[in-house]
Amino acid sequence: MKYKPGSFSKNFGWGDRGLSKLQAAIRDGFRGRLRAVRREDFLSNCGVEAQNIVLLPMNFFLHNEEDNKLSVDELVYQAISKPASRQFNWLGLFSFHLNRCGGRDPHPAQWANEYVRTHVWSGNAWRTESLQTERLDRFLNESLDASLGARKKCRNNYRYMMELCGHFSGPLATVNTEVNQWIRSALFLTWDLTWDRAILAEGELTDKELLEFCDAHEIHKLMGTSRSFVRDHAKSMIGIYNEFGRLSRFDVDAQDSRPQNQVQYLDGLTQVGADTAVQRIVVQRMQQKRNRTAASRLKQIYGNFCMFCGVRLQVGEERYYSEAAHIKPLGRPHDGPDIIGNMLVLCMNHHLQYDLGVLRLMKTEEGFAIVSRIKNDPLHGKLVEPKHSLDESCIEWHFNHWLGSA
Repeated sequence: MKYKPGSFSKNFGWGDRGLSKLQAAIRDGFRGRLRAVRREDFLSNCGVEAQNIVLLPMNFFLHNEEDNKLSVDELVYQAISKPASRQFNWLGLFSFHLNRCGGRDPHPAQWANEYVRTHVWSGNAWRTESLQTERLDRFLNESLDASLGARKKCRNNYRYMMELCGHFSGPLATVNTEVNQWIRSALFLTWDLTWDRAILAEGELTDKELLEFCDAHEIHKLMGTSRSFVRDHAKSMIGIYNEFGRLSRFDVDAQDSRPQNQVQYLDGLTQVGADTAVQRIVVQRMQQKRNRTAASRLKQIYGNFCMFCGVRLQVGEERYYSEAAHIKPLGRPHDGPDIIGNMLVLCMNHHLQYDLGVLRLMKTEEGFAIVSRIKNDPLHGKLVEPKHSLDESCIEWHFNHWLGSA
């Protein structure tokens, strides 16, 4: 099938601002308020001289209602309520791939949706080789009904968004989309955008229908992960989505007061570790059955002291707590081995930071050194002193998997 490129073939004028320009356009267009806005008002609010720039937000990232209004959804909320960040970049790219923009052209970039699902995703992850220029050009030549110049413009705009999200860095065969940091926001956005006029006319969607939507539209492929990973998160998040009123959570202005629990939860959606309890519950539900005997034995060897900071948490009289962290995650898509060599004994905080790539290990001549992304982190450069043999291939995999992450 041949697709039309639409205004995506125009130059967004990214400059050195990247997707922060998309975020600024959304803020200006909605005037910082969580209320639907008419398309012509959106243009006017952004300024006449910026009209060529805001074509992309209106036509490819935002939802258009039948009455010529732009809807408020999770992407708009994050743009207005949060500073520019990689998390917003990831959510913006996901919104583009999700490609449910409503209005007269409900799927204006269906070619991108198809490309990710049929060419980029394979074996529960995105393949690095699929993002090469020649592969993308081959697909666009076959799929876009456009001139050579328009196809190149689409390719350059698309590759630039991928680059902004860090998807070209690293030597691994698979792309680390860091989905665990933005999946909660992406699920909210997914469910927000199922509520277009046609669906609402048929009545409210049930929880089961919202969950089935994720499967039917292969949301996991748009995130670069496994179906089970998304399904488990979706099952955990659907109750919270309902608790905060689905789309009705945006019925008040951004600057108006909200119930405190709603403020805290919504603000935590894109902050790493801000909702540790929810994150831990989800992770626990996704974990495959472990060799608990080996993990328990390993923690005894270290006396429950964290291998990174040397601290152990006392939870009772003569009782201490630590966690056995897998260096290379178990199960799909990474298939790490469930062996002692693939485990570290860490405290809760450093376990979470290691899982998110904030902390990594690097093999040096002196031994295994901690590499931290946190400025002036006292752990950065510290040598760990393992009392068991670490699997160096797993250490190298983890280091490369998070290479290039901010």
